[in-house]
Amino acid sequence: MDAGEYDTDAVLERLRAGDRVLVCTDFAGSTYEVVMRFDGETYYCDTPTTLHRHETEDGM
Repeated sequence: MDAGEYDTDAVLERLRAGDRVLVCTDFAGSTYEVVMRFDGETYYCDTPTTLHRHETEDGM
């Protein structure tokens, strides 16, 4: 999906359902892919440089 294509609730719903969500975003003239997933306990946001971990939806 492209950044802004879905609202936050729709993305979180897909994560809770066990889907991985791939978001394509433009930053500083380049396109990057960010992968988000949820393992039932932790939310993960994998950027090109860092794997972010969040314990709550609010943190995500």
